Amino acid sequence: MRYATLTDLSRHLQIPDAADDAVLEVALAAAEGQVDAWCRRTFDTVDPDSDDPTTRTFYLRGTHLDVGDVVAVDTITVEGEEVEGFRLWPDNNLADRRPYQTVVFDLDVYGKVEVEGWFGWPETPAEVRQATVLQAARLAQRRNAQFGVASVPGMDGSGMRLLAKLDADVELLLAPYRNRPVLV
Repeated sequence: MRYATLTDLSRHLQIPDAADDAVLEVALAAAEGQVDAWCRRTFDTVDPDSDDPTTRTFYLRGTHLDVGDVVAVDTITVEGEEVEGFRLWPDNNLADRRPYQTVVFDLDVYGKVEVEGWFGWPETPAEVRQATVLQAARLAQRRNAQFGVASVPGMDGSGMRLLAKLDADVELLLAPYRNRPVLV
């Protein structure tokens, strides 16, 4: 599922017809990729009531396992044995429409851990949707900016340079959702 729709982008750009739909679809896909890359995560939505669970494998020595974005967990096995004593953390994330990030075990766990669950987001955050629309609009309008220079009304033919990075407003919208880099 896309973070924003073609209708969202068309309305933002005030395009009343479908003449540019192909260009806008490409811009939406590219903007979504840029959002994912900048945030170091995806915002795919999952529904435990209708989607099938997936299994991810981890290795742990301790009690806290970072599993990424997960909406719900069906089963967890450690070295092939099902585990009952765990909870998802942070506790109130789903109430805030955010996924859980960590499995906290009651006892130390050592070895291969398989988590079967629904990885993703309960819904796409409004900030991510808006950021995708803003960035897609910038990309779609790029075709009118020869050599990366867009004219600015009232500037007597001079231009404004379009930088090869995310729009500043997009970065502000996405900052709370950006994962920190993993240092190894």
